[in-house]
Amino acid sequence: MIAKLANKLSVNLHKMNMLNMRQIKQHNYYEKQKLQQKQLKNKHYLTDLALLLTKQNCYLANEALVI
Repeated sequence: MIAKLANKLSVNLHKMNMLNMRQIKQHNYYEKQKLQQKQLKNKHYLTDLALLLTKQNCYLANEALVI
């Protein structure tokens, strides 16, 4: 009887550990996705900034030619 209860407890603990591991993996996956989206936003921001600076440099170069 005690062996049966110990076995049942062991099985339940194993199931709980597996569930916790699955939840941790899922959480890590979503955190990784969020980080990738944030990095993509930053990349777009930097690209837009580079284009803006290029346009500004062209404008300043044209102004210098006019002067």
